[in-house]
Amino acid sequence: MRLIATLLALTLLATTAAAADLSGTWRLHLDPDFGGNDDSFPCQFVQEERKLTIDCGRGGLPITGEVNGTRVTFDVKTGRNNEWTAVFTGTLDEAATTITGTWRLEAGSEVSNGKFDARRQ
Repeated sequence: MRLIATLLALTLLATTAAAADLSGTWRLHLDPDFGGNDDSFPCQFVQEERKLTIDCGRGGLPITGEVNGTRVTFDVKTGRNNEWTAVFTGTLDEAATTITGTWRLEAGSEVSNGKFDARRQ
């Protein structure tokens, strides 16, 4: 009986977490951005199942990622020739309106880190 209750609880939790659809307009805030400055800009998120695509209208390569329950990850190509990748890892809040996390960029021998948050508009 205990096993059945545990499985039911896990199923409900997985269904609730998977039900969040991040599609829509979000404001992405970087603290700092890749150049060391505080920056904030609007982005359009599109989620199809677990796949996430983000367009921030800045003319770069498409931003792709994944949603796995409350964990959200995405990669941003940067550098003069888009040769470096910044990896963003965040957590979606219970209301599915805010993602908070960190980013890491390895650019040659230099490593940069920062924080980010994204808020549904």
